[in-house]
Amino acid sequence: MSRQIGIAMDSDDERQFLEFLREYGSIRVFRDWSPSPTATDSFDSDAQKFWIHNEEYPWEAAFEDGAYNGADGRQKAYFRLVTSCAPFIEYSRHPIHLKSPPTGGRLYWTKEISRHQHQWYDLEKFDRWMTAVMRWVRKRGQKMQHGYSETWFLPGALKRERS
Repeated sequence: MSRQIGIAMDSDDERQFLEFLREYGSIRVFRDWSPSPTATDSFDSDAQKFWIHNEEYPWEAAFEDGAYNGADGRQKAYFRLVTSCAPFIEYSRHPIHLKSPPTGGRLYWTKEISRHQHQWYDLEKFDRWMTAVMRWVRKRGQKMQHGYSETWFLPGALKRERS
């Protein structure tokens, strides 16, 4: 069974979330589509999905090369993180700016895929980390219906939603 929690954060909430994660241990953040095959220090302003790797769980990042047509019609290169069975939490941003979004933001861990394909990291220990992350969100956030999902709005996102 996978674990997830709906979440909405603004940039200040994201910064505080990263501070919390770094207090817990060394982490690396990866973008969904990246201009380079490397980790980033923060949640980039233009990306919508990230993977958070707690370096306590050994894993080496691998990337696939890709290309897309830019707005100018020219082909541009990108790198996509290979995410199958890796020990990390997926963070998808919540579309706060939409009145009734069809999907919400979330923190997600594909626990079952990891269990069935590769049990090369301690799932129980990772589950405790995920529990600590979810507890941090619940302690600081307020749960509310937004669009089709129940979402934990952290303070900055909540203020933005109410204004």
